[in-house]
Amino acid sequence: LYTAGVDPYRQGEAEYSDSLGSVYIFKRMNSITGEGYQNMFVATYTARPSSKDKWNENARNLIKYYNARTLCENDEYSFIDYMMSKGDGHYLEDQPDWLREIVPNTTVNRKKGIHRSSLSIRNFLDGTFKSYLDEVIAIEKNEQGSIIKETTGVSRIPDIMLLEEICKFSKDTKNKVNTDRVVAAELAVALAMKLNPIIGSVGGLTDARVQAIYAQKTK
Repeated sequence: LYTAGVDPYRQGEAEYSDSLGSVYIFKRMNSITGEGYQNMFVATYTARPSSKDKWNENARNLIKYYNARTLCENDEYSFIDYMMSKGDGHYLEDQPDWLREIVPNTTVNRKKGIHRSSLSIRNFLDGTFKSYLDEVIAIEKNEQGSIIKETTGVSRIPDIMLLEEICKFSKDTKNKVNTDRVVAAELAVALAMKLNPIIGSVGGLTDARVQAIYAQKTK
């Protein structure tokens, strides 16, 4: 039901660096009646505490709380190592097979997570996230049937800081600004979009919570 995107900050970065570690939890589509929060972000943790282990532990707890399948940026491997050392490596996605579709000749072969060293991969993640933001989710028409208002996917984002980073986002390396939240959010959305055609929406009449509603009560 949940996916997570993780963009950790590098262990060796100076204390005065403005780079942050970021985790975003994304709730996929489900068919439970009356469920309003879906296909949107439901939790985030973005911080740079004095101890890297403190950040790692907070991120790990958030992922475990939501039982989220997690795609981690692996240019920095310390968080992956931390999860493995705690016996929680099963939450982390292996390096996705679909990377080969994006970069057929890649020589990068890491067991867990995804790298962003390739321009093609960055373009794919940026494009997937942009499609999510630009998706038309509601249309308002007048009496003549003409469209007078469209609501797009960006309205599903309740996180003001993420919206601010989206506004500042630029591929211009000369005027680079930190967009750690955008990177983590992109990974969560990309994983969710790739899972949709494979396992479909979550829930339905086979979901235990739905079954409990209609099940015959017994002593």
